[in-house]
Amino acid sequence: MNDATTDDLMGHFYLDLHPRDNKYGHAAVFPMIKRNDIGSGFTPAAAAMVCNFEKPTADSPSTMYHDDVVTFFHEFGHAMHGVCTRSNFARFSGTSVERDAVELPSQMLENWMWQESILARVSKHVETGEPLPAELIKKKLAIKNLNEAYFTLTQIFYGTFDFVLHSASDANLQAETGEDPYSLNNMRRTMKRDGDRIDTEALWCKLRPLFSFYEQEKETNPAASFGHIFGGYQSQYYGYLWSQVYSCDAFAKFEEIGIMNAELGRKYRDIILAPGGSRDTIDALKDFLGREPNDEAFLRMNGFVEA
Repeated sequence: MNDATTDDLMGHFYLDLHPRDNKYGHAAVFPMIKRNDIGSGFTPAAAAMVCNFEKPTADSPSTMYHDDVVTFFHEFGHAMHGVCTRSNFARFSGTSVERDAVELPSQMLENWMWQESILARVSKHVETGEPLPAELIKKKLAIKNLNEAYFTLTQIFYGTFDFVLHSASDANLQAETGEDPYSLNNMRRTMKRDGDRIDTEALWCKLRPLFSFYEQEKETNPAASFGHIFGGYQSQYYGYLWSQVYSCDAFAKFEEIGIMNAELGRKYRDIILAPGGSRDTIDALKDFLGREPNDEAFLRMNGFVEA
């Protein structure tokens, strides 16, 4: 990938889009090479975007649900975070930002998949080549926030479970008189087993009804297959919802100036993507917005307040 203005090489990205035997089964971006330029020579970044979309056949190209396209844009946001970095040190390159900010660029790109003009631009009927009809796009956008309150509560549940799980070794877990039995401290204490070990099924079943409308089915343990909590996000899964607030706030800037405004896109690249971990993301976000961030766009875009 080259800079559109200078034609300088920025980096490389690879797409691995279809399933095969023994392949990673979800969707993710893996940094293959971190950018660095420290005197021994320039090394451009390289990232691999791995997904599992429907394979093309002899009779039909690969077709994608709208959710698949949202996933593609989400992961591509990670890829661009890695490739657009200008950090000279690999330690701070691209996605090497604070864990609770790493999902900002990915969720940022999702917003384009909920714009009428963009859906018409990227869609194509498998037989006729025609874009999605305007009426169908309007219906799709009208149900964007269906069950959003439940989904948001679920994210809060996941984050809370993650916090409690990874706080098991806290030293200060002494009960206070009259303590709420559902307080985080009390849950940490009552869920402890064999020292700092926690019965994850019991913890999941105890927390789930506090954030949803149903009890968890007994003798099931969804936590056992929750890769993000056990495979890298330890105690920081809350970053998904945290970053979504910021991504909505940043996208509101594009709504204001133009969702395809190249100058604003370059500003976003230079201020948000380029520094990587060499700068606190909150400071970069303030510079991009020209103000303190807030949750107004998040609440509006997810239907929690009237638009």
